[in-house]
Amino acid sequence: MGQYNLALLHYNRNELDKSWEALHKGRMLDFNQMNIQFVELLKAKMPDPLGFFK
Repeated sequence: MGQYNLALLHYNRNELDKSWEALHKGRMLDFNQMNIQFVELLKAKMPDPLGFFK
């Protein structure tokens, strides 16, 4: 859960690369905690650099 909070923090600071990085770390630790609404918000500002979320 901590990685998702970190992703949100970076998103709010407009540090989108760091937000994606934290989101992917969180996804690898526990995909069940994934917030798809947040993923959609992040994708709207910047496409997933790893291409996992299309």
